Amino acid sequence: MALIQISENKQDFGSELGGSIPRPSTVIGDFAKKNFQIFSAGAVFSGGTFLLRLVLAGILGPSGYGLFTLMMLLPDYSEKFFRFGVDDAAVYWNGKGKHPPGEIVFNTVLTSALLSAIPAALLLACQEEIARWILKQPAVPSSWLLIVAVSIPFLFVVRALGKLVLSLECISFYNFMLYMPTFLSLLIGVVGISLLKKGLKSALIAFAVGYAIVAVSGVIFFIRQRLFQPRLNLGLIRRLFGYGLNLYAPNLLQYLHYRVDMLLLALMLTPAEVGYYALAVSLVEALRKIPNIASSLLYVRVSRSETGQAADLTALVCRHLLPLLVILPVPFFLVVNYIVLPALGGVYRPIVFPVMILLPGMIALGMNQLLTLHFYGIGQATVASRSILTGLGTNLLLNCYLIPKYGIAGAAVSSTLSYTLAVGILLVCFKKRGTLRWRDFLLVRHDELREFIRALTPSVNRAG
Repeated sequence: MALIQISENKQDFGSELGGSIPRPSTVIGDFAKKNFQIFSAGAVFSGGTFLLRLVLAGILGPSGYGLFTLMMLLPDYSEKFFRFGVDDAAVYWNGKGKHPPGEIVFNTVLTSALLSAIPAALLLACQEEIARWILKQPAVPSSWLLIVAVSIPFLFVVRALGKLVLSLECISFYNFMLYMPTFLSLLIGVVGISLLKKGLKSALIAFAVGYAIVAVSGVIFFIRQRLFQPRLNLGLIRRLFGYGLNLYAPNLLQYLHYRVDMLLLALMLTPAEVGYYALAVSLVEALRKIPNIASSLLYVRVSRSETGQAADLTALVCRHLLPLLVILPVPFFLVVNYIVLPALGGVYRPIVFPVMILLPGMIALGMNQLLTLHFYGIGQATVASRSILTGLGTNLLLNCYLIPKYGIAGAAVSSTLSYTLAVGILLVCFKKRGTLRWRDFLLVRHDELREFIRALTPSVNRAG
């Protein structure tokens, strides 16, 4: 699908290369249009992904789905621990315009692929320890872990190329890079399980195949756009590592903040309980789609802005998204409770309470994502690091105390409280560094709302 669109996007892709931020009079409309393009595609793919997850959970059952979730944490952990912030640094340096985009693309892909070899080798070397301590399945076939190891390089390349596409604001192909890997993996997995009758192994193979297809498509896209210059630039690689390492610690801590509950559950509880909590998290994280989309594009814009302009833009995005984040959890919970759960059956009833507890945490998590990437974009990653470290420490302590007492409900409480604390710290730091008032974060202005609606009206009509 995406490769068919390459010729359509070539003009826009080339014209936006190294482009500047739109004039203040159009920034609201331009930002809204591009976010809506990402969100409208996400609504379709996320809906399909959501249904496929439910089908997979039903086929594998709580224990099988819990084991699949733990297996998928391995490439996820690999990316966060061993990517070293290189792809985020590539977005930053592309925004500064100091290197040809084709060189940035090639050297970022090369570096990402080489870095992926480290966790893949460690995974194969430590199979017994991983099976015993994380999967709690001493008899896990070595072929399963081999499949996961093979998928890691493709995952690294997909994430790097996706961020580079977004930094050039080629929205249609970014949608492909963002949504297709998970959707395609789940689709192939469900079909594979049905046809091959291999259960979990089919799902793991599908994960690797899905990411491989998207990774190859991404490279072909850049080659066709003549934005893939195979020229080794050691100076650029040093710059990628230099700024990337500034982001590495906060990125890693942030990921642990989001996922430490799952890791501790794996150590303390059974795979079935992990499966319940994993499904609850998968459901509520649907509400993160909107702030995740906005924060990714915000980081691109902020990295090309002066500090004052960046603060104004971030405040604008926050005050437009906060009402949505506050309103959406109520209808979302009703859908989960009265539509999703009856479809899954009574076996998944234990997810209701964790879903209800995690929903307020998604509001804080969405705002936290926006503010974190703001500080990354203006080169002040240490500010975000302090907030993330505080949130992680709080989450770790609360989980260690509450999980043994209350199980998956305790993990949900810990996450929501720590997310709220972290975003509170970022808000205070953000306000101290400028002249903005609290209402600049929280209250939508009438003129902006009119501009926002005018910008989206043509996009909504085209989507319809």
